[in-house]
Amino acid sequence: MELQCIVRFKTPCHIGYGTGGQVRDFRNKPYIPSIILSTQIYLEALRFAIPLKRQISPPKVSDGITCEEPNIVKIRGKEFFRNDIYFLLNVEDMDLDIYLAALKSLQNTGIGASTSQGFGYNQIIIVNSNGIPQKLNDKFSEFFKEEKFYNPSLVRLVQSIFSRIKRNWSSWKRAYSNIGPFINRVYYKINITEKVTSSSFRGELRRKLIEITGAKHKDEVAVCGPRDIPCKVCKLMGYMGGKSRVIVRSFSGRQGNSIYVIGENLTLEEKELLEEAFGEGNYQKVLEETLSDYVP
Repeated sequence: MELQCIVRFKTPCHIGYGTGGQVRDFRNKPYIPSIILSTQIYLEALRFAIPLKRQISPPKVSDGITCEEPNIVKIRGKEFFRNDIYFLLNVEDMDLDIYLAALKSLQNTGIGASTSQGFGYNQIIIVNSNGIPQKLNDKFSEFFKEEKFYNPSLVRLVQSIFSRIKRNWSSWKRAYSNIGPFINRVYYKINITEKVTSSSFRGELRRKLIEITGAKHKDEVAVCGPRDIPCKVCKLMGYMGGKSRVIVRSFSGRQGNSIYVIGENLTLEEKELLEEAFGEGNYQKVLEETLSDYVP
């Protein structure tokens, strides 16, 4: 089944190749190569297939393009964009429920790089709902909308840039295994009075967790190395070669400032550890999701 997908970014997204620059197509517009979309979608789908003991086929994914004028912002020396991205997703009919669950999950966890700092948060729209079984149509009704779709096959990327991206994202693929199959996802809202960036909050949260647990690192660095057995803090916050299981997302606007923390596959001990680091009375648990919230 072919799904016409639109990604509408709520926080900026970065697809880079080690230079800090955002990947662009020959029109100089933001671009997401198919290798990145297929890798993130497939690995996220496996998180739902494995606990259900389902075997799924890898998807066929087009490149992701935008029809809009570039909306580029620079954050800490890197280029991020907020343009809508259009791509085609082809999956086997029998795997459709798993891939819809993966798309729903990627809205929360983010697409692209630096997702642990809140980047790449998005809304996914599926333009064509024809042929979707009614059960899945009801379960994922927020996806299906009538919108104009732009054919991504009309745009290409320079081959030399593609080769560099392929090398960089192979290491990202290995790091993803740290998260593990989907068990639960917990959302916290943190009470703050002043605007705080997600990176600053993450840094302070890691410091508090290290203080509480007494974790020690070699050579007085703050993060475990790729050959180390990760400590309790790095298992949560990420380490060299291991993706973070804690996402921090900051918002500011007319309604004030807020920080949301999303925890992936937290044990009871890890929940208690995070809540101690937040501080009593400084947070609210706003949502907790399990496998049944994603797969019908």
